[in-house]
Parts: sequence; structure tokens; C-alpha cells
Amino acid sequence: MAVWLVFLSLLYGFCFCTQTLEDQVASLDAIVRSLDAIVRQQNDNITALLVANNILKQEVAVLHEKNVKDRVRRQSEAFGFTAYLDGDEHIHKGQTLKFNRTLYNANHMYNLNTGVVTIPVEGKYIFSVAIEHYQQQILRCYLLVNGENMIDVIIHADSHSLNTQSSNTAVLGLNAGNAVWVTCDEGHVFGDNSFRGTTFSGALLN
Repeated sequence: MAVWLVFLSLLYGFCFCTQTLEDQVASLDAIVRSLDAIVRQQNDNITALLVANNILKQEVAVLHEKNVKDRVRRQSEAFGFTAYLDGDEHIHKGQTLKFNRTLYNANHMYNLNTGVVTIPVEGKYIFSVAIEHYQQQILRCYLLVNGENMIDVIIHADSHSLNTQSSNTAVLGLNAGNAVWVTCDEGHVFGDNSFRGTTFSGALLN
């Protein structure tokens, strides 16, 4: 703007020295129009900057609100559990294996009374099942979702050891209301309150 003013001042002085009064008036009018155009352009630029600034403020406010909501949601939807069996149990084929103690059970995700996990919100979940068995016969257990088998845990103690353990893990995409539980074929499952070898764990990943 300062450069333009200097230029226009020089131009104005030159015009007054070499032009007639009528020409000088025309030159001044042209200068005024030029200055007016510059002012309008600057005003347009300022308006555009103000609009862009307001849009940016709105976007920042939306992102901040989303971050706050996501943080609150994550805190309220912190679902996870680890349950274990604290004593020996003879289980019949198709019977739900009830892990009767919990080390962690956020938002009561795991039901101690039924042995069933009811999925609270749609998302990706991780589940792990470990079974300890103390007979030579093969024992097969299953992680079920709504009655459909997802993964197997197969335990087979050899002739040198009557006590062995096996485990398996799965990541599953589940919907709210899905039911997840563990069942086994006919056999004995070992559990203990100090050595927790038969466990069932799960957690919401996202």
C-alpha cells in the first residue's frame, strides 16, 4: 500500500506539472478510482481472511468436541474381563463352563452366574481361553458366539503326565447383544484358587 501511495504521489505531481486543469481533474479522478479499487480489494481480502478464520475456529471446536466425546465414550465403554475356575469340575458335553471367579470385570462384561459374556457395544473384541486338564483322555473345549463355534482348545495329557494345559485366542468383530461363552465335551477340568490355569478373558479393542 505504501509503495502505491508513493507512486500515485509522484504521478500526481507529474500530471499537475504537464497537464491542463481539465486533464489534471481527469487524472485525479483516475487516481481516486484506482485507490478505491485497491481499498475494495483489500476489504475483500480482509473479509476472506475473516471467513477463513471463522471456519477454522468452527473446525477446531468440532474436533475438540469430538475428542472430548470420544474420551468420555472410551471411559464409559471400557469393557474387559478375566475370569478363572477356582476348583475341579466335571463338565458334561455341551454344558457351559462357568469360570466362577474374576480378576477383572469392567462394567460387568462377564456374568459370573451364567458364564456368558453379553457384548455391550459393536466392535472388535479379543478373547482368550486356557483350559487345564488332568486325565489322559482328550478334552476338547470351544469358544462359542451365539452357539456357533469360533475356536477350539484341545487338551491331551500323555502317559507321562496326567496334567496339561492348552489355550487359544481369537479376535472377533461382534455386534451388541451377541452372546459368548465356553463349552466342552464330557470331561474333567482342573481349577485352583492359587494356580489359575483355567481362565477366560476378553476385552473390547475398538
